[in-house]
Amino acid sequence: MGAVAIPLLTVMTESLVAGAAATTAAVTAAPFASAALAATVGTGLYSANQARQQGKTQQAELNRQADQEKIAAVDREGQRRRRLNEILGTSMAQTGARGVTFEGSPQAIAKGQIGQANLANEGAKVSDLSRISQLKRSGKAARITGKNRSTATLLNTGASVISQSANF
Repeated sequence: MGAVAIPLLTVMTESLVAGAAATTAAVTAAPFASAALAATVGTGLYSANQARQQGKTQQAELNRQADQEKIAAVDREGQRRRRLNEILGTSMAQTGARGVTFEGSPQAIAKGQIGQANLANEGAKVSDLSRISQLKRSGKAARITGKNRSTATLLNTGASVISQSANF
């Protein structure tokens, strides 16, 4: 846990303990009020759990999308290589049909085409890796947001319970 999370959990725990003590005192004084407090606590715990689960679900979905992007990137890489081979094969066949040997200028042209294709492929790889990394970062952010919303809900529930208990 982070340095901020531990004090928050301590405050939250102390709030809930104080709320529970107040609720216990209120049970003997007003049974209907204790039912309202119990409903508040139950609703708060349920909402906090839902927020956390929603963050985890979003992370799992984004991780699944990142995995699909990896598979698509491998497929695109294969397509780029096939296209390069087709272009080079066609270029060499045309040059051979003209009766030109593969020394000097035609060979330099083929090397130039390979170099340009490699640069384009590297750029596409970087773009693919960037998309995959962004999806994973978004997944982590979704999980953290879910945890933060859960913690805030618990703190608000504790404050509400204390406030309601003080009114008795």
